[in-house]
Amino acid sequence: MCSFSLWFVLGLIVIVGSHVAQAQDSPADYVNAHNKARSAVDSFIKIPNIVWDNEVAAYAQNYANQRKDCKPIPSNGGGRYGKNIAVSTGYISGTQAVKGWADEKPHFDNYLNKCFDGECHHFTQVVWSGSLRLGCGKVKCNNGGTFVTCNYYPPGNIPGQLPYQ
Repeated sequence: MCSFSLWFVLGLIVIVGSHVAQAQDSPADYVNAHNKARSAVDSFIKIPNIVWDNEVAAYAQNYANQRKDCKPIPSNGGGRYGKNIAVSTGYISGTQAVKGWADEKPHFDNYLNKCFDGECHHFTQVVWSGSLRLGCGKVKCNNGGTFVTCNYYPPGNIPGQLPYQ
């Protein structure tokens, strides 16, 4: 009886633990993480919230499914979408990927509209005010890592334009 109870409890821990691990990968989680970054921008222009788009998400997931090799080869968005990619050697959640992109904010100079001391183009795509629809995809890579991609419509990071217009 004691053995059965122990296995039952362990089984529940595994089930609950796996559910918690997936809890930061829902469409709402991706959208909320993006909108948190967008609302934190110091700008005179209020950046509109981004919303989930199933068509964009299908494109993103299809691309992620092709990247189980975990190579950060960017897609061109089919010419229709902006994109961000995050690759890790272990597990990362979708919200951790978005946070990583948003954490590039200190490397963006609003006045000069350029990056300095590091990468910032993931950040500018996250907060691009003209990008209003979002879809993301994620896969576990063959090497145990994680590949996360988000696509944006309309695309951002247009040369010569400011992210907040």
